[in-house]
Amino acid sequence: MRRAEGDGAAVVLGQLGRECRGLRPEAGIGAQGADSWYVAHLRGVFFIPKRQVRTFRIDPKDRLTNIRYFLTLDGHGAKEVQTRREQTKGIEVSESLAKGVHQLDVYVHAQRAAAPAFDVMMDVPEPPYMAVCQADMFSRTNHAELAAVAFRPTEIKAEENGTRFTVDFQTNNASLNARVLRLWLLDFETDAPAIRKVSLLDAAGQPVLPTREDLMELRKNQILEIIPGDKVSMCTKTRAM
Repeated sequence: MRRAEGDGAAVVLGQLGRECRGLRPEAGIGAQGADSWYVAHLRGVFFIPKRQVRTFRIDPKDRLTNIRYFLTLDGHGAKEVQTRREQTKGIEVSESLAKGVHQLDVYVHAQRAAAPAFDVMMDVPEPPYMAVCQADMFSRTNHAELAAVAFRPTEIKAEENGTRFTVDFQTNNASLNARVLRLWLLDFETDAPAIRKVSLLDAAGQPVLPTREDLMELRKNQILEIIPGDKVSMCTKTRAM
């Protein structure tokens, strides 16, 4: 998703909702069914001048049909909100924070046709004791302390012949985590392009792809290789004495 400093969460999610509804089939998000859901992740950092307990809450504006929210503060998950409405549980987090920079993450799990709209709120000393977070609290312009954790886009450089792409993940940027690298062939001229080989090195220069072992050859040995998510079933026969 697009990151824009100073934009409110509702504005960003509104843009995202419109973009998702207008996606082409090649994007991999269906119009209906299980493959029509997506996850959006919004991250903000803020500075507090002294130790204090802070509470953050998501107000979903009663729009929860095919929309789910989750909230973390410095990696700690939300707790249930004591309210009469069952739908609002799990969208409030409260922690004792030390002086310094802290991170707030909002996750939105929504169906393509849904239109997420919400406010991120925080505790205030006057009634009603919760107010919408202002965009300037996450601004590096107003808080110089946030410059050290600023988001910096990853650079992707291609060689002149187009056969090699270098992705520079900044190792000193703690706000950047690589999860998925997807190659899309959206258009071509003359003959259809083909990918002959993909190689991948980690930050230390160690090879990740191709793997040391040929996965197809491993099917011929007598060793059971499993990966997370695999299920193994065993059956036994017992003879009666």
